[in-house]
Amino acid sequence: PLIIFVLLIAIALWSWRRTRELFFAICFFGITISPTLFNFSKGEFFYFASDRYAYIPSIGILLLIAILIDSLFKKHRTVVGTGVALVLLTYAGLTHAQSLTWKDTHSLFQQTLRHYPESVVAHNNIGNYHYRRNEIDAAITKYEEAKELSRREEELSGRKNDKGLSRVLGNLGTAKRKKREFNKAELLYEEALSLNPHNAQALVGQGSLAIEQGNTDEAQRIFFAAIEQHPRYVPAYINLGALYAKHREFERAIAQYDQAIAISPFSHISHFNRGVALDGLNKKRQALDEYKKTVELSPYFIPARANLGIRYLERKKYDLAEEQFAAVLALDPSNEKARIGMQELKKRR
Repeated sequence: PLIIFVLLIAIALWSWRRTRELFFAICFFGITISPTLFNFSKGEFFYFASDRYAYIPSIGILLLIAILIDSLFKKHRTVVGTGVALVLLTYAGLTHAQSLTWKDTHSLFQQTLRHYPESVVAHNNIGNYHYRRNEIDAAITKYEEAKELSRREEELSGRKNDKGLSRVLGNLGTAKRKKREFNKAELLYEEALSLNPHNAQALVGQGSLAIEQGNTDEAQRIFFAAIEQHPRYVPAYINLGALYAKHREFERAIAQYDQAIAISPFSHISHFNRGVALDGLNKKRQALDEYKKTVELSPYFIPARANLGIRYLERKKYDLAEEQFAAVLALDPSNEKARIGMQELKKRR
């Protein structure tokens, strides 16, 4: 890449006195892509390129192609016109095929793995995808692969990426905690924090683990420490709020959810948890508004729709209640809360 870069500069300088178009196109490409050359780390992982970096710079290259086609078209209209039509049709098909890469997170990173099978980022992100879908065993498999690849990469390159590996270990610890393998989860969190003491996700994971083990005082201490280190890390506030709500300290819980919403107004979990806490204070109308907001932000979040349906049912807004229960059952046909809600609707109508 460095040789190509030097060659491009040499060609641009050579063309300066001969054709300004070539000089302009190369300079346009170089200038517009240059801000991305320093952007080599995201989310504690190293990588230097993304497709989107080339979108605007490509205008310079496309200009050259357009100039070339224009000059040829004046001499060979039929041949060039046919060729351009075929190229456009081919690229239309390729564009459609490429667009399917963005169908969902899994498709996107599976495409990455087809080109870069040892990409730690891709394995980790596919693990996150499985975790969000509650496919915990599949998530653990991908996190384990990411962990091994990260360590192998360190051995081969001699370059450590402690923050990246810490992120993977923290994710793996959370998946193990979900499987109730508490000892393994604790060791993974400790290792993650030894590599990166500022790993907020691992720190909050330790707090959640303390709750699972019944040590609420320790959990509260850890969440406070996480907030002190990372004042804008929303999960720390959400988890601390959940801890207060568990002990029926709903006012204190709401204060934490308010902090989370102030930082991230689009956090559907914050709004949902706030609704549950308001329900605990018997503030049904305000709770309904929070569930409504949650559904707006995350239409597939089943617990919010189920609770919203119940609140509508209580207020005798039967059509709105039915709409929510039907949406829940379409996503989860065995959902007990929605099924009972539908039965209650039939009785009341």
